[in-house]
Amino acid sequence: MALLLFDCENCLILVIILKIIILNIISIINKLSMVNNMTAPVAENTVETAKHTVKTDVIESQQLLGPAGKVSIQHNGELYQLRQTRTGKLILTK
Repeated sequence: MALLLFDCENCLILVIILKIIILNIISIINKLSMVNNMTAPVAENTVETAKHTVKTDVIESQQLLGPAGKVSIQHNGELYQLRQTRTGKLILTK
């Protein structure tokens, strides 16, 4: 088994070289991380944000439409009718 003997001067140079290598690796990793974040699809970020910030009330369609299966809605001075078809779909007409 061979032992490698270094004098203090060589050890100091080795330590400095290793520090430089480590700092360069960290710098490269940080740059790659920034590039990955910048190239992430905008739609994904928007959807995630929307999921966490949008809260809507839920109302059962039967409660809204009543026994007749239709309701009139006034919106911005216009009258709309929301009705349920025979197949259970909803149609909004002006």
